Amino acid sequence: MLTAAALVAGAGASCDDGAEDRAEQRRALEQRREQMVIQYASVQNQIRSVQARALGEPGVVEVQERFYEVLRARMIALDPQAEAMLDRARQVGADFNRLAGPVLLQPGDEPPSAAERAAVGRELAELEMAIRPLESEALEDPLVAATFSELQDSVAATIVRLDPAAERVLERIKAMEDDIRALDLQIAALGD
Repeated sequence: MLTAAALVAGAGASCDDGAEDRAEQRRALEQRREQMVIQYASVQNQIRSVQARALGEPGVVEVQERFYEVLRARMIALDPQAEAMLDRARQVGADFNRLAGPVLLQPGDEPPSAAERAAVGRELAELEMAIRPLESEALEDPLVAATFSELQDSVAATIVRLDPAAERVLERIKAMEDDIRALDLQIAALGD
């Protein structure tokens, strides 16, 4: 009887060790992913200005508008309440851009307060967090995914046209995205 109890206790410890090992592996992968995301952001910063110019190019604007229409329609199909959130996010985003940039004041006008800018920024962040899960689900739709891919290709081609040296940075960004996706799969395989 004691031998059986010792075996059961030993088996439990082995299971716990396996769970602890998986948890430790997961933490290590998550730390590695976090470091890669920081590096990714740093590499993206190298082309931020040319990317901003590319996003203003007429061809890219057209593809971006088409993507937004397809994404919006899919999100509303998934959740009809998304329409109001998307409309509000667009308005708050416009307010945020207006307040964040140089403000042209009329004589006698007061500049926007830091508190007003902060409040608009918080609301925008809250709306983006609320929308993100629905947006992720919509991006799984084949039509939405294809339109998003078209947008990415359009932006990348325009960036390279505007600055041919940026092609190496785009290649590095793509490789980093692939590495991050691979880490995500490893993390998912380990479970919670």
